[in-house]
Amino acid sequence: MEVQKWIDKGIDFTSDFGLKIISVIIIWIIGSWVIKKLMTKKNYNESLQKFLLNLIG
Repeated sequence: MEVQKWIDKGIDFTSDFGLKIISVIIIWIIGSWVIKKLMTKKNYNESLQKFLLNLIG
């Protein structure tokens, strides 16, 4: 019975926060890609690009 209680709590947690976590990860990936493209297009110094992109992730 105790195991089922923990399984139910895990399912509730996943349904509450799973979509939010996935959304944040997708936004982070797209944002990193856009920033990289903009810095390349604006001819930022390559070493500065690498440093800033390492800060993002």
